[in-house]
Amino acid sequence: GLGTRLGVRVTLLFLLSLIVAILQGIVTGLVAHSAFITFENKESTSSTDAIFGIQCGNGNYLEASDNGTVSCSATTVSGSSQFTLDDVNSALVRNTATTGTGTSLSDSVLAIIDTLVPSNIMAAFVANTLLSIVAFALPVGVTLAHSFHGPVSLNPLLEFLREVNETLVHMAHWVLRFTPFAVLSLLAGSMATSLDDSVAEHPVRLALEVTGTLAISVLVHMLVVMPTLFLLLTRRNPFRYMRQMLPAYVYSLGCSSSMATLPLSLQCIENSREVPSSVMHFVLSLGTSLHMPGTAIYLAMMVHFMADVAGVTGEESATTILMMLLGVFMSTLAAAPIPSGALTVLTTAWNMVFPAYAIPDSLYTLMVAADVLLDRLVTLCNVNSQAMLCRVLADQVDDGALEADHNAMQAPQYVPTANR
Repeated sequence: GLGTRLGVRVTLLFLLSLIVAILQGIVTGLVAHSAFITFENKESTSSTDAIFGIQCGNGNYLEASDNGTVSCSATTVSGSSQFTLDDVNSALVRNTATTGTGTSLSDSVLAIIDTLVPSNIMAAFVANTLLSIVAFALPVGVTLAHSFHGPVSLNPLLEFLREVNETLVHMAHWVLRFTPFAVLSLLAGSMATSLDDSVAEHPVRLALEVTGTLAISVLVHMLVVMPTLFLLLTRRNPFRYMRQMLPAYVYSLGCSSSMATLPLSLQCIENSREVPSSVMHFVLSLGTSLHMPGTAIYLAMMVHFMADVAGVTGEESATTILMMLLGVFMSTLAAAPIPSGALTVLTTAWNMVFPAYAIPDSLYTLMVAADVLLDRLVTLCNVNSQAMLCRVLADQVDDGALEADHNAMQAPQYVPTANR
């Protein structure tokens, strides 16, 4: 029916939008590579010449004379009695920050599949492996909904899980009240701690450059990419529609949650009188959880940025780009539309792209501190993209036919009986 066709169109547009956003995030990281690489931790990639002295059996040290001969005549190790080790075969030097893992694309895909199907789900909960948890939760939820033969709303186990979820959400809200103090502490600690890498030397500059780069990418997506898609599919002025969404944009910057912005987004779209109610509720309800292009841009750019700063080479290879596309896509689907939802899956995306490397603690601390600004930009981009696609789908669906199709599905079916 028409509802099925709407679902197919929603799925295709969501996939197209997310893929475009991921590619934009990767391109942003590549373009900003020259700026990000200046913050690279040189400690692990630079080598110091090994200078040593050779002591002879008579207690003196081997010394090189001007005529090229050597003798055990030096009493101390200095000047001509010092030698430099030239490791021509690289037998002693092992630079772990720049040595490739040699992992093929098939190995990386198999590693992702292995993560999706954990051997121990409790270990996945302890390790906070989000992809494993999501892959486990989906079939459990479907089975739970179909195992109860009465109305789903009366399922006692589902009701219990809803109450647990409400309790945890309230606890999370209490924790979020202290977020400004936590962010201030993290930023102050990153600035005050004396570390031997460039992350601690320029924390504010690094955070500002990352925030500025993401802001430019978000503005390009909002003012160029989405309006172009909107214009091609509807032949209408996208900015007139965006102007009606301004209250939702402002609110999203303040709350950093597309889920919390959902009621205001519905109100703005309803006031525009351009989107049927059935399409509006269906697309926004689904898109708030599954369609987050801002999160995709953030993850793709941040993985590239952290690889540059951490000194992990090979991030521009074709295999790594493909893994970044797949890893960011799956991590975006697993992200929650709540404050700092993108940050919670950042390590998941990193581990899928660079499983052999760990994120430096000082770098991740700085990302947590800067998330108070980054997450607002991500939320703004998500809210805008969801509203724009909602209007695009409304232009392709006949609301009267959709309501008729819905009523036909709800109408009772009468089966004639044979005369006896």
